[in-house]
Amino acid sequence: MGKYQLSNDKLIEQIIKKLKNNKNRQNAVIHIFNPYGGGDWYLSEVPDDGVAFGLCDIGYPELGYVDLEELRNIRIGVAGVKLSLEMDKYFEPKELTFIKEERKNEQI
Repeated sequence: MGKYQLSNDKLIEQIIKKLKNNKNRQNAVIHIFNPYGGGDWYLSEVPDDGVAFGLCDIGYPELGYVDLEELRNIRIGVAGVKLSLEMDKYFEPKELTFIKEERKNEQI
C-alpha cells in the first residue's frame, strides 16, 4: 500500500482540495489509516476547512465528521518513536455505504 505521512501541511492542503472537488459526496476519495493498529477514516467531503465528513472506524464503522487537524496531530508510539497516521495514495473512490458494510463484515 502506498502511503504518505499525514504530518505534512502541504498534504493536508491537498486532502482538503481533493475533498472539495469531489462531485459524488457518497464516495470516499481519501483513506487515512493507522499503519500500526486499528483506525481508518474514509473521507468524502469537507464542508468547512479542516472538518471532513466520511466513515470513521476506530472499532466500529460510523458516518460522521472529523477534524483533519486532530488526525494530523495523532501520534502512535512504536518502539519509542512517535509516528503519524498515513494516507493511502493508491486508494480508489468507493461508496461510503459499501465500505461500511465491508468493515462491519470484517468484525464478524
